[in-house]
Amino acid sequence: MNTDQSCSTCRFWASASANDECADCRRHAPHPQNPSTDRWAIWPKTFKDEWCGEWEHQKPQETAENSSSGSIETLELT
Repeated sequence: MNTDQSCSTCRFWASASANDECADCRRHAPHPQNPSTDRWAIWPKTFKDEWCGEWEHQKPQETAENSSSGSIETLELT
């Protein structure tokens, strides 16, 4: 694996700042932790040096410094 292709350089990694060690992976829709009992869905958390094989290059406007998606978001399942 190319060391530049880690979560911290992926366009789907939603971090609040460039110094974050852990952030949300927004590659796929959030899912419940326990589908039979949970009403809340979350995005999986990853560390900045992890990788998954679906890495895509960040576009300049998607860098952590310009991101407004640093807040934790949850969705209630109905």
